[in-house]
Parts: sequence; structure tokens; C-alpha cells
Amino acid sequence: MKSGGQRMWLLVGLLGVIGAGVTVARAQQIWAGGFGGRTPPRFPTATTFDGSFNFCRVMFRSDRREKQGWATDYPGADINFSVRLAELTKVKVKMANTGTGDGMPDAVVVRLTDQALFQCPFTFMED
Repeated sequence: MKSGGQRMWLLVGLLGVIGAGVTVARAQQIWAGGFGGRTPPRFPTATTFDGSFNFCRVMFRSDRREKQGWATDYPGADINFSVRLAELTKVKVKMANTGTGDGMPDAVVVRLTDQALFQCPFTFMED
């Protein structure tokens, strides 16, 4: 039979391992979204373009077997690029008005046929 001190250290160790696992899983959630790992696209609205920098990702249909297409690393890569641009330059990055005050960059998805495409200061398209 184990003493009370050994049980205590075993419990502390177990909680530490569980806490580390939860932390790692939570840190990966920026790259995963809803709907089976996919985040629905955020399309531009009338108030999207105000002279600030917006990350615009072009939506297209994939020809590849993986079927990721335009949604590869969306929205994590878009947010990361915009945050780094704001941190490393004096460019004013447009922040999304989510009402929570979380300060997430306003990254949008545009189609090649959208008029909003011509208001994008930067477009991103990769598969």
C-alpha cells in the first residue's frame, strides 16, 4: 500500500501531464475551425475596406486530390500574417468588429468575380 505522500505526488504528476496535454491541444486550435476542421469564409461587407490593410484570400475550387483548395491554413495563416505585419511595420491593419474586443485582424475571402477584389491591397491564392 502506498503512503499518503506517494499518492499526493502521483496525483500531482498526473494532473501535470493532463494540464500539459490540454495546453498543447488548445494551442493548436488556431489552425482548426468549426464544421469538421473548416471555418466558414468571411466575405467582405460594405464597411470592410476603410483604407487599412485587409488580408484578402481568393476563393477557388481545388483540382487536387486533397480537396483543401483555397481553405488551406484558413484562417490561421491570414490572421498570423496580418498580426506580424502590424507588429513589424507601421502598416495599420483593419481589425474585425466582433464585439468581444479580442483584436483579431479582419481577414476576408473574395471570389475572382467579386468587385471587392479590386479594393484588396493584397490577395493570397495558394493550394
